[in-house]
Amino acid sequence: MCFWPIVFKKGGVRFWLSFTEKFGSAFSVGTLPRSATPQERADLLDALDKLIQDASAVIPEDGSVQLIEMAGKSASADLYERLVMYCRSEVSIALTGTNQTVESNSNKASASAGLEVAGDIRDADAEIVADTVNTLIRWICELNWGGPERPVYSLWDQAAQDELQAARDKSNHDAGARFTNAYWSRAYGYQERDLAPEGAPPAATPPAAQRALHAARPAAAADTTDRLLPALAPAADGTVAGWVDLIEAELTGCETLAEFRDRLLGLYGHLPADDLTAVMARAFEVADLRGRFEVRRGA
Repeated sequence: MCFWPIVFKKGGVRFWLSFTEKFGSAFSVGTLPRSATPQERADLLDALDKLIQDASAVIPEDGSVQLIEMAGKSASADLYERLVMYCRSEVSIALTGTNQTVESNSNKASASAGLEVAGDIRDADAEIVADTVNTLIRWICELNWGGPERPVYSLWDQAAQDELQAARDKSNHDAGARFTNAYWSRAYGYQERDLAPEGAPPAATPPAAQRALHAARPAAAADTTDRLLPALAPAADGTVAGWVDLIEAELTGCETLAEFRDRLLGLYGHLPADDLTAVMARAFEVADLRGRFEVRRGA
């Protein structure tokens, strides 16, 4: 599939080199008298060839040399520049699998794809080296010990392996697998005292809402609130218990959930809340006084 493209590419590069050499530099034209012999003309031609290579030539006294430039000098320089850029691109592709460093129109997407290709080439090169070393190890073991169990040489990216193993262990743990401390020490290099003893009860973790509340408020405010809640909560227990009794009575008299929903919506506006309002008013007053006291004490 790629035979003819390779042949045409080689032929195109060969023609490109000839074209650049021929039209990228000035033409040298030598003149001799009509009476010049063929040998004199051949000598002048050799001198012109040396003039192109070495910028020096010896010509007869009655001869002359003229250098003819192309119509545009920028076109001549462009031929060489394009040839050099093409060679740079080919070398970059051969070494890294991409030519992002020599292309002016590369972008982030193409650069990301180029990094993936470079990673694949790196892994392939590592496999070639590892296979070669393992072949040597196999020959040495078979020659000296008759084919015992032999070591295996391999190359890998430690960071990538650690990330892959951590993701795999998390997936297995979520699926129900439980690993021992010996596994964690062997796989991740933990020391003896880095891990809790096996069988020890896990530390109690507060609910997510409680953790967020503790993180949002200062420790002093949390202590004050914790002291006030036991004193104020019993005052509201009677009101809340009455609400629960009313709701249970409505639920007992309903035959369907839809009927209970409608009765609950109708009951909502008639629940007694005077006692609870008084408790909340006292709580707000205590909070205001406590805040004033904290500010004055801090001042």
